Amino acid sequence: MIGLPDLSLDESLDSTTSNTDRSFSIISSSLRQYSSSHVKYNPSNIQILLKEQPEKYVLVDNYKVNHAKLSSCWNRFPLPSVKDENNRNIVIKNFATYRSCYATYAFTYGSTKSLNSHKCVKESSSISTSPSPKSPSLNSKINRFSSEKKKTLTSLIVLWICQNIRPISIVEDEGFLNIIQQCLSWNGGPFNNINGNDILPSRSTITREINRQANDIRERL
Repeated sequence: MIGLPDLSLDESLDSTTSNTDRSFSIISSSLRQYSSSHVKYNPSNIQILLKEQPEKYVLVDNYKVNHAKLSSCWNRFPLPSVKDENNRNIVIKNFATYRSCYATYAFTYGSTKSLNSHKCVKESSSISTSPSPKSPSLNSKINRFSSEKKKTLTSLIVLWICQNIRPISIVEDEGFLNIIQQCLSWNGGPFNNINGNDILPSRSTITREINRQANDIRERL
């Protein structure tokens, strides 16, 4: 008698493989959903994500998702959102972002005080170049910062670049500017209306300062 091969093992393996593939697919899908829905957002990283990943993080007008009567400030503050795997915009809850500069605030509906108090750096910078009642005040802030702080800031940056062997071009790096801008605007301090570009030294200024300090050291030797 010719023995027939036992196919039960192969069928069992096929069934196991099929179940494993389905399980892997379900797990992978769950992980993708988890990774996109469990990011711990805060105002700082939302601002960075909107700037650096515009294909994934976008702004959505509030009136498109909230049909209640809205404060006029929502014309300037859309809601940050993240695209899911189906390319749908999922609003990041309890945050609002200023349209011009991506400054992002945590908020609760019914309280827009923090949003209304925002003074956009980009808009303030453009306004300060044209005559207006507020220009003298803003210019005096810039002048006060320049006279008291700018030389110290330049010297510190030169020291940092030389001691840590950083490229001179780092003063033009967008990330570095964002750090300076954030420090200026924290807690609505006296320099929160100043554009970081107005106080950061240029690459040529840093080069001249390095040469000046080097010559001073040579003369003392």
